Amino acid sequence: MAKIVKPDLTYQWASAAGGGSVAPNSTKIQTGHIVEKPNYEYMNWLQNRQDTSIAYTFQMGIPEWDSLVEYQYHANYKSYVQRNGLIYKALQVGTNKDPATEAAYWALSSDNYGSAATVQTNLNTHITNYGTLASLSNAATARSNLSVYSTTQVDSALALKALLAGSSSQLFSAANGTAGYEVVNKSQLDTGLATKAPVAGNSAQEFAVATATTGNSAVNKTQFDAKTGQATTTNLGITRAATQAEVNALTNTTEYVAPATAAAAHWAAKAWVVFDATGSIKASYNVASVARNSTGDYTITFTTAMPNADYCFNATARPTSSDTIVVGAKTGGTLTAGAIQIDCWVNTATPTLEDPFRTSLTIFA
Repeated sequence: MAKIVKPDLTYQWASAAGGGSVAPNSTKIQTGHIVEKPNYEYMNWLQNRQDTSIAYTFQMGIPEWDSLVEYQYHANYKSYVQRNGLIYKALQVGTNKDPATEAAYWALSSDNYGSAATVQTNLNTHITNYGTLASLSNAATARSNLSVYSTTQVDSALALKALLAGSSSQLFSAANGTAGYEVVNKSQLDTGLATKAPVAGNSAQEFAVATATTGNSAVNKTQFDAKTGQATTTNLGITRAATQAEVNALTNTTEYVAPATAAAAHWAAKAWVVFDATGSIKASYNVASVARNSTGDYTITFTTAMPNADYCFNATARPTSSDTIVVGAKTGGTLTAGAIQIDCWVNTATPTLEDPFRTSLTIFA
């Protein structure tokens, strides 16, 4: 279809005085013309309203909000209106919801140009300042964050370095150090070496050490052996992780069991679940979902699949009635490494399927 030429709406039909235009009542507006000769005053009114509506749309572009109109919202379309010189888009269907006050029903369709221009101007200023580090409001904090020194600090450090550069023939006097980070002079060093290391020691020489009581004290052999012997149920010591075979055998009493090794043991349940009549899970381990297929028929899907479909399972159920319920794998149902389908039968002379109050299922693999 070719582009439609915009009509000339400089003048609207029946807009001049004397033409004769009368608005019909609401009933006639809703009923419309029937088998009758149309009243020319009604026709003038109708065509004037149509022309005026089109001219209004051309003039405004987007209509002004009207409290009587039901505005629409859908994922594929939505209503747009003007209100107080701003354009809003609908967020949900609604009537008599003022865009200026009903934020749950309307949102601005676009940013205010003046606000966006201000933001852009500020951004340009920040970009310029970022490149040159100009206009910093707190230069000292900025230097600290960047881990750099001011020119004054650098100049002072260079001057001090030049003063203390020293040489192989230069001596510096130092008082006796009394705190942990103070320099030690030669006299203190000589005294310390004489009193702290009177024996040079060799590979055949032993030094007696008292029982250590603080963090930086040397530890003697008795203390060391007490902490590095075989760990038991009553004594601290060194141990290793039990192998999978040792965990499976349940006989080792000296090695520790890692959680993953315990979980992989053949005696540990690989999955279990408790669910109600609707299939809603009450408690579980390694069960992703329970689906109620029909009365008494459920499919249990594992989060992590079993190694294969040849696993052991045990299921019990608490009935909603006084009868006993028997739970078993559904004949011809799902039985894979990733899921199992079960049936819950009332144990009577004529068994029927029932949704138990609670059903419990345990898997070993």
